[in-house]
Amino acid sequence: MSKFTVHVCTVGCCRDNGGLEIFRAFSEEIERLNLQEQFTVREAECNGICKYKPTVVIETEKGEKFFYGNINPEVAKDLLKYHIQNNKDSEKVIASHLVKKE
Repeated sequence: MSKFTVHVCTVGCCRDNGGLEIFRAFSEEIERLNLQEQFTVREAECNGICKYKPTVVIETEKGEKFFYGNINPEVAKDLLKYHIQNNKDSEKVIASHLVKKE
């Protein structure tokens, strides 16, 4: 079972603002880094934070949810590094894209 599930909004305004590109970026980076056992990436209908399009929610196996907005492919890579390695170099980028945490 994956430790993290990445929900990438790929419909509506998120799709129009690069949602599918973000989905591909996550999928490719997970495969490139051989993180398939730690991460699952899924297309989401809506993450509920549309004004921050495109959006991503990363959910932990404990049910914590991190809502991120204004994502691009480079930020997607930083999100993976941060969540899998607690990469301190990514903290500034993460903080500027984190919308909320539940």
